[in-house]
Amino acid sequence: MSRHDLKKPQVWKHHDPVGKFAMVQGMGGVVAPLLAGFSLATIAVLVTTGWLNASKPSSDGPPHADLAVAALAVAATSFLLTMEFTFIASRYATTPAERMDWTPEAALDRDVLQAARVAQAMDRVLADSFAYRARWLYNGGLMFFLAGLGVIAVPQRWTPPLVVAVSVAFLALIFEVWAVLLKWPRRWHAAIFPAYRQVRARISPTVDALDEVSRRSVMRPEPDE
Repeated sequence: MSRHDLKKPQVWKHHDPVGKFAMVQGMGGVVAPLLAGFSLATIAVLVTTGWLNASKPSSDGPPHADLAVAALAVAATSFLLTMEFTFIASRYATTPAERMDWTPEAALDRDVLQAARVAQAMDRVLADSFAYRARWLYNGGLMFFLAGLGVIAVPQRWTPPLVVAVSVAFLALIFEVWAVLLKWPRRWHAAIFPAYRQVRARISPTVDALDEVSRRSVMRPEPDE
């Protein structure tokens, strides 16, 4: 008998890990708006500098203001789209408890329960689909944001603090590209971003077995108990 045969059917479809969508909501509802606002504000400042505004001397402002504006414009657009896709994903992020609250007859009618389970499964698939788009847009926006930040810091005359500023910005960009796109070597990526597979063997033996009292406090009694 295969593991698939031994696997018990799930009543509800859930995110894996369970808290994954809370991360997406924080990304699209908190971080993306802040970065989009910063990008747009920076663009507004850069377009008034001498490198883009003919009414001011060309020595006014960073020497690569046009490249910075382009990068930050892409970043701001990506962050705005991240927000939109996150909001759409939130529309479908219903929990089983919410489904049961809105269809209480599902507790008594098998057909209604099955319909509620199908609706919740569709919600989960759609929420994951829109969240996936939001994550890619956010990561792309963050790359262009870091690129724009590094370009802004490029000065007309180099000093040690500016060397540090530019280096940090572009090192962060390189790290983001590696973490999102390359992910190689795999062992380095797993060491920095561990998942269940990396910690299961170490953590599973540390979870104590439940005694009878503890088990009964969590599980419902069996029919013959």
